[in-house]
Amino acid sequence: MSTFEQVVDVLERGVAESKNWFFKHVETAHHCLFLNASLWTTAAFELGLLFWRHGEIDKGAEWFASSVQAYRLCAEQYPHYQSMPEVKEAFDEGSSIYERHARIAGYLVDTPIGKVRPDLPYGDEIKGYDPWFESVLTDACVDGKPINADAFEESKKLFLQRRGSRTKMEEWEFFRDVLVGKWASRDIEDMFRHHAGMYLKRARRKGLGDLALGEGKFNDLVVDFQFAAVLKRIGWRGRYLHGWPEDGHVVMSGDPVTTVRSPFDYVDEIGTGARPGRQKPMTASVSLDDDIKLFEDAIGAKQVAVDVKLTEIEAAGALKALRELGVEGDNALCSICTRWSLSRLPAGDEEVRPLSSAEALRECSEYFQLHHGMARDLILLSELTELSDWEAPEGSVIVYSRADRRVYLADVADLGDLQKIREGAQEGLSTWRNFAAFAVWYVGEAR
Repeated sequence: MSTFEQVVDVLERGVAESKNWFFKHVETAHHCLFLNASLWTTAAFELGLLFWRHGEIDKGAEWFASSVQAYRLCAEQYPHYQSMPEVKEAFDEGSSIYERHARIAGYLVDTPIGKVRPDLPYGDEIKGYDPWFESVLTDACVDGKPINADAFEESKKLFLQRRGSRTKMEEWEFFRDVLVGKWASRDIEDMFRHHAGMYLKRARRKGLGDLALGEGKFNDLVVDFQFAAVLKRIGWRGRYLHGWPEDGHVVMSGDPVTTVRSPFDYVDEIGTGARPGRQKPMTASVSLDDDIKLFEDAIGAKQVAVDVKLTEIEAAGALKALRELGVEGDNALCSICTRWSLSRLPAGDEEVRPLSSAEALRECSEYFQLHHGMARDLILLSELTELSDWEAPEGSVIVYSRADRRVYLADVADLGDLQKIREGAQEGLSTWRNFAAFAVWYVGEAR
């Protein structure tokens, strides 16, 4: 057996054992319940990384979904047992590790998952240790949370005083700088070369090595999941060994980097130590053809769009409306919603026909927020043609979530509860990774 096969065999047996133990004891107040859930979470995540690097993208995505499932089950059970000291201790022990794995797995495969313990692990007692930096970077990637420059520098100082690894610190600073846009003015090829060199250095780390991080002998078996999350957060799309393959295209070691869409969406850096990044303004200059390149391999989206002959509309008014509604940097929503009129598409379900004008976008969203309790993080994208649709809406509508930048088909009764909308959503049926993905689905259904 190859090293890959040996590692996969060990991890798959580990997942099976932890999973069986969990479901066998889920009805009992056993403190090992969370230990097994955490082992399942991390082992499934590592299997996802292994199959991803091995070119088996679908298997990788399935294992990421399993990791998310394990952590979600853990989250569901935790409230019942959190008053028990042994359970709390078992969960808190290393919780930042498997929470990070599950949240990044969910982020990459568009299955958002929140924290079981929102207060972990931000206490001052962990400043200067690995979990602090890892959690800050994960929150920035998954949630778009600003990075506090002062806190980062303070934690860095403590880390180095404790003789922490300088190569690790170099990586964390690189991820931070890419996230806040400090590489935006440089050649993007330099960014990828710098990252590739840093990742290879992990092979030199002594000891057994962390499989998920690709340390030591595991360096050529997995990919850098943290950088994959960074690339997704800043809006980069393309093909790179350590970038999640949105189009399902297999990228192997040695393959050239291909950029389909350049970075544009950076997180904020706050604090007195913050240096101005290169935040690019939201623009409507990206064509529909550019956006749908991500989907053409899977479902022929490019040809679908050409066949339908989408009609271009004036972008300026819609762009202003989006800004006033607080939309920042979603390239897909900006470029398609402001440049292409979906009302010109073949007629689909009247209840979920997309809006076609900036005025309707703003007016409908504000009305539903004021009169029907729609969450402030949602923007209504469905066209309402009858008075009854406004006063007593029924059925389903299309909404865009500013929180996770996804499009959802939601029941009007649930518009005030984004979490409920997410829980019932099915990828490709009632939720889409962005407006571009929804547009492609809509055209396909109409055909």
